[in-house]
Amino acid sequence: MAEQQSQLVDEDNTDCEPVRQSPISVVPIQTLFNFNWSHWVDMHTRSAIRSFDEELQLYEMLNLDVEGEEDIGVDVDDDTGDLLMN
Repeated sequence: MAEQQSQLVDEDNTDCEPVRQSPISVVPIQTLFNFNWSHWVDMHTRSAIRSFDEELQLYEMLNLDVEGEEDIGVDVDDDTGDLLMN
């Protein structure tokens, strides 16, 4: 197999023509995707909203430890606690 590849490289360096034809054909993106269909846009929007809601929940949890507010008592290991405190 290595010898065959070496021969192909030698041939390619000699004539600068493609050694073999590419099996990949060029297909316009419009034929692959229906841009009038809103499925992927809707999924991305829901994902972004869910991610934003999760981020807000994190900030709310971090703000619960502000002076004057009750401690929520979340159990974390020592390393995670050190990271959150610094």
